[in-house]
Amino acid sequence: MRGLLAVALVLTGCATTSSAQLSERERAQVLVQRGDAKSAVPILEELHAQSRHDFALARALAEAHVKAGSADALLARLQGNDTAISHY
Repeated sequence: MRGLLAVALVLTGCATTSSAQLSERERAQVLVQRGDAKSAVPILEELHAQSRHDFALARALAEAHVKAGSADALLARLQGNDTAISHY
């Protein structure tokens, strides 16, 4: 009986470990938090292209550009874009 319980616990642990994957947005957030904003920028750019009206995503993208040292490029790109997001 104990052997069966041990096998069940091991299998349960394996199942929860493999299903705990991060979304692309979460992965980008982790990269920024770990100091690798440069790697987070392309992920956030792609997500932002898919969801242009997501203010939280726009803020995360701006933060990643600032931390990656590429804020000037982002600002230059947004200059002709007169939307709420570009003013954020």
